[in-house]
Amino acid sequence: MAAMANFAKVHYRFGIVSALFVLLMAITGITINHTDSLDLNQRYVQSEWLLDWYNIAPKSNVITFHNNNIYATQIDKRLFLSLPKQTGKEIAHIASTLKGIVAYGNLIVVATSSEILLLTKQGQLVERITSQSNQWNELMSIGLVRINDKDKISIKTTTGIFHADSELSEWKPVSVGTQTSWTTRAALPAASIKQLLQLYRGKGLTVERVLLDVHTGRILGSWGVYVMDAAAIIFIFLAITGVTIWIRRRKKLRQRLAVTTNVPENECAESA
Repeated sequence: MAAMANFAKVHYRFGIVSALFVLLMAITGITINHTDSLDLNQRYVQSEWLLDWYNIAPKSNVITFHNNNIYATQIDKRLFLSLPKQTGKEIAHIASTLKGIVAYGNLIVVATSSEILLLTKQGQLVERITSQSNQWNELMSIGLVRINDKDKISIKTTTGIFHADSELSEWKPVSVGTQTSWTTRAALPAASIKQLLQLYRGKGLTVERVLLDVHTGRILGSWGVYVMDAAAIIFIFLAITGVTIWIRRRKKLRQRLAVTTNVPENECAESA
């Protein structure tokens, strides 16, 4: 009896400990199953301590170019635009290094080493022009050149210098270098950099990822996997001990019923 009681106590205590894991896995599991309907992959964590825990920060140096008080900033593979009255607007994801920005007519022209992005004055992406669709190769810089009293876009590439037509649809190589005002790297004010980094971090961690990590234990790093393994072992232990306790109690209940049933028969036999 004492051994059975101790066995049951161990089962109950482990059951209390495992209840937290069961609730955690059930809640996160149900929520993850509805990721699409809840847009969890489009919702972003804003908690500073969680962002710090995940070490959400730029992995490379911040690159900034400016022209006419318009700043283009690259943080990892994300491109941000800062206008005179607006700081920190994410424009697009870029796969290569930012090389410059030029204000041209009603457009803002941003250059990377592999493509040119055409934006409206409000920062809306209009078109991407890739090097594969033109004669030029890897782009090194972008600027403005004055020809016949008109400004033209000029780009410096590894295969030479090219000038664009007024529609930016054709790029012609030039053999003689014309005086071009190339854009140069710039430094954003500290307050603007802080805003951009907050914007970068704000879209660096989705709710879906956090829930998946909580569900699998990976939110605790490499040790979290072992914690969830321990929880799984506890569940197996509870299942085995639960069945064992049920079998023993059922067996004892049958024995008691058998004793209760046999007592009257014995008494009747003695009286006879």
